[in-house]
Amino acid sequence: AGLLSNWRNALNDRPVLVAASTHPGEENLVLDAFKKLRNGPAHPALILVPRHPERGEEIGELIKATGLTYKRRSQDASIGFENDVLLADTIGEMGLWLRQSDAIYLGGANAENVGGHNPIEPLKLEKHVFMGPHSFNFADLVDELKPHNAIVVGDTANELAAFWSPFVDGGAVVSPDWFGVQQVFEASSSAMEITLTRLLTFLRGDDHA
Repeated sequence: AGLLSNWRNALNDRPVLVAASTHPGEENLVLDAFKKLRNGPAHPALILVPRHPERGEEIGELIKATGLTYKRRSQDASIGFENDVLLADTIGEMGLWLRQSDAIYLGGANAENVGGHNPIEPLKLEKHVFMGPHSFNFADLVDELKPHNAIVVGDTANELAAFWSPFVDGGAVVSPDWFGVQQVFEASSSAMEITLTRLLTFLRGDDHA
């Protein structure tokens, strides 16, 4: 809690946009979207968290080529940044970055052949989430969440910029039905528990039906 508070103080009320678990190609989309928003008076901050931190050098060069300024977390662990982008190329800090955020881009579903990443963690924190259309690993979950306005799906930098824009300029935001989201998670958790119980019963040989 202290670390989170220190980061919030250091960011000094800047809107914080997070791009979590990004894959090659997705950083370009994220940076293009962010560039459309960065020049406003709110001075938004982007925290870019690649799925594979070892890509830090490559992504740093990509950020530099866009004309954005950045700080690389693996090389400077101090709290806060005045730059446009914090390149969070470290392991084990995702929870900290998600808690900072006003709105989250979740990677893995704009890249091909990845299948998306699980949106449960950011949504449990009641964060608005944008993701791509190729989330086939979590297709059923995403379909169940869509009616609750919990996830915005898109495939272009313009769509991501439109999603992020109200969090930067104070525009109207459609609030998800967080109670409905929680109900989806509870149903999903119950189904998983039933499946595991049945599997364990079968493995122990207790199921004589």
